[in-house]
Amino acid sequence: IDIINRPGGEPFSEDIDLTFKNINTNLDGFIGIGGGSVMDFVKALAIVDSNGGSIKDYEFGKRKVNKCKPIYLCPSTCGSGSEVTQYVVINNSETGRKFTIANEKVCATQAAIDPILLSMLKTKNLIEPALDAFTHCLEALLNKNSKDLVDKYSLEGLMLSFKNLNL
Repeated sequence: IDIINRPGGEPFSEDIDLTFKNINTNLDGFIGIGGGSVMDFVKALAIVDSNGGSIKDYEFGKRKVNKCKPIYLCPSTCGSGSEVTQYVVINNSETGRKFTIANEKVCATQAAIDPILLSMLKTKNLIEPALDAFTHCLEALLNKNSKDLVDKYSLEGLMLSFKNLNL
């Protein structure tokens, strides 16, 4: 078992590549416990481990994600949704550009979401993810390709956010 403690903040490509060079590559899968950035970091490691190359190779689809070892995620914050999405957001260390890898193979094999743990978060740890969730709901509602079902849940999310943030 390799345990990696990484600093907070969005993952940078050079950190992912350096970490990958220093871990055991004979792994059966990956476990991520933390916020959305930690989960993106773990997903990126799984991509490189399963498909080779550098994580920057996947920007602009230059390299494809053909497979992915199992990924198990447990969020310690709420709001990003990374534990249930097919997206990985990375900062390219050389260009400063943020890029997204989207592939269904990087969805978590299993996600453990503990509402009791999340209910113990302090208010200061909830503001940013709550605003993030609010923004995603608003974005979905304003999307011109939005469907009635999406609108219903987007409106409900906006109302819950408004109520709980006391905006």
